[in-house]
Amino acid sequence: MLRGLYTAASGLLANQRRNDVVANNIANVNTAGFKKEETVAKSFQETLIQQINYEKVKEAGAPIGKLGKGVMIDEISTDYSAGDLVNTDNPLDIAIVGNGYLTVLDSETGREFYTRDGSLTINPQGQLITQSGHQVLGTNGPINITGNLIEITEGGQVLVDGNDAGTLQIVDISNIKKYGHNLFTGDNPSPTVAQVKQGFLESSNVNAVEEMVKMINIMRSYETSQKVVQAYDNTLEKANEIGRV
Repeated sequence: MLRGLYTAASGLLANQRRNDVVANNIANVNTAGFKKEETVAKSFQETLIQQINYEKVKEAGAPIGKLGKGVMIDEISTDYSAGDLVNTDNPLDIAIVGNGYLTVLDSETGREFYTRDGSLTINPQGQLITQSGHQVLGTNGPINITGNLIEITEGGQVLVDGNDAGTLQIVDISNIKKYGHNLFTGDNPSPTVAQVKQGFLESSNVNAVEEMVKMINIMRSYETSQKVVQAYDNTLEKANEIGRV
């Protein structure tokens, strides 16, 4: 009986994790360059159930069938497909069309990261940075903005008042992994040919309606497992009452 209780409880835990992932997707529906996540579940190994042979206790009886022992979240995968382009008319907003990631630098750790979030700004030192404060790297290091009129070409060249300020370092990477704060890590960064669109942002690839439907299904599944746990709890309570008699 307890095996069934544990199976239902595993469903509660798995649905709770699924709900966390969907909630995070919905929370970032308006985050530029955000990539949604999906949960991949797997079941525990099934157990063959056999009848008890009362005549010969040491021998197993006829097989009844297999019994599942629950479910767990095996992994959380990321959907790296591109989001739609949104026109902002902001000269410091850029979107990458095709494969490729902006290379940014965490000045505190000296570590390089990658992002598709092209919502950029300028810090007090005149450096081109992301909204989270990471320096945007060009092919020759950080890009400094000393002027007023900013133009970013489709090839990623940054022109300030007509003067060359650098070229955005856009790379393709392997083994992409989410790091947090809309940043990614990866291996083997290599220059890639990508079209840069100034005055546009790549929106999140999250479909809000689809995620809301997922959340409703998760809540229904959670409630079902919850009722199973309550049923087992009531049955065990009755069994204890009989034991006391």
